[in-house]
Amino acid sequence: MARTKTKAGSKKVRYNAIFAAREHGLIKNFNQLENWRNTLGLFVRGRDNWTSIGSGELMVVSRRRRYVHTESIGLNDNMRRKGHGIHLYFAMIRAAKSIGAQRIYSSRSLNKYSGNMWCNKLREFFDVQGPREAKKCKCGCRACRRRWGRYYIDLTKLSLRSIPR
Repeated sequence: MARTKTKAGSKKVRYNAIFAAREHGLIKNFNQLENWRNTLGLFVRGRDNWTSIGSGELMVVSRRRRYVHTESIGLNDNMRRKGHGIHLYFAMIRAAKSIGAQRIYSSRSLNKYSGNMWCNKLREFFDVQGPREAKKCKCGCRACRRRWGRYYIDLTKLSLRSIPR
């Protein structure tokens, strides 16, 4: 867990996540999800106020099966390399579980940071299912060589208490 340095030593950082539609309506169940405008904002408690760390979106993959996937996850520039990224993903997984989603998938376009998060870091806490073996393309272009697979976490096997904050 991320910690902040104080004169008295180190203390735990308190996070707060708000999951809402673009029109600022709080989302409390799966039926309130729009197909692509569902944003989660993550905040950290400062001395006097809450400071924004970053945000991400949950998009509907399948309404019938209740599958969602992450998209546009990013930290603010001044919050990078401080250990807050994993907590943003924890907040996304917690939000998906709390609204009743069955699975949460990774984004279709993972970069080196989010690909590493799904492939290595989240596996320390969850049972992350890796990508299926894809057929190698014959072109061998840069985009095909650098492509990450699609990961998912089965949320039916988790309880809200087992998800770290």
